[in-house]
Amino acid sequence: MERVAEVLRKVGTETDQNTRKQNMYTSSVKRSSDAAEKLKGTVIGIGATLVSAYAVNKVLETSSLMTNTKARLDLINDGQQTTAELNDMIFQSANRAYGSYTETADSVAKLAGQTDGLFNSTREIVAFTELLNKQFIISGVSAQGASSVMLQMTQALSSGVLRGEEFNAIFENAPQIIGYIAKSMGKPIDSMKELAAAGEITAQEIKNAMFLAAEDINKKFEQMPLTWEDMKTKLQNNLLQAFQPLWEEMESIMNSSTMTDFITIA
Repeated sequence: MERVAEVLRKVGTETDQNTRKQNMYTSSVKRSSDAAEKLKGTVIGIGATLVSAYAVNKVLETSSLMTNTKARLDLINDGQQTTAELNDMIFQSANRAYGSYTETADSVAKLAGQTDGLFNSTREIVAFTELLNKQFIISGVSAQGASSVMLQMTQALSSGVLRGEEFNAIFENAPQIIGYIAKSMGKPIDSMKELAAAGEITAQEIKNAMFLAAEDINKKFEQMPLTWEDMKTKLQNNLLQAFQPLWEEMESIMNSSTMTDFITIA
């Protein structure tokens, strides 16, 4: 960061000088190939420094995200496994379903925190989330649509019933989920909207339907081709997991007394 600041200060000074001598500078560059090469080298150097600063910023953002994710998982972990084991479980689940690790972890944390008593364990929540992620792939739901369905599903499970806007969002983006619920309840699918309005599609019915449909979902998912976007997502997941020691080290540094003293002094 000191290097970036120094470069920017020099750029500012040189810009002021060059503004007053633009004509002379331009002609000298044209006359001298050495000057042109020097200018090119300077520009490349500045660009590389700024790119490095950008990369550092992304690393810091990712570190903060991973630290927050770990803290949230620690809070919702039921104790049947360590938080590290739960984290690894989510990584594996995300990769199996071609889903983003961070989004999967976010969904697991929200379901665990907002559906008290519905699921028997955090492991069951991970399995439920994996089925949803796989169904999104099968249905061809866009990233935005999947995010909407997950939000509405979490709200429905949290409130205890699926109705209104939540029902419409799921039926519009992933109608097969409603089909699974109808089959589990032994009702025709064209009656589901009325049942939702009456508050008869409970959180327990939704959970039962998804696990009852697990075999069918997994069978259909296995037939789905792997896309470049899926490979990109799995690569991002694997990189996040591979750099886990780095995120942990950065978390340790950030929470150290030395860093606390530095921030206080600054």
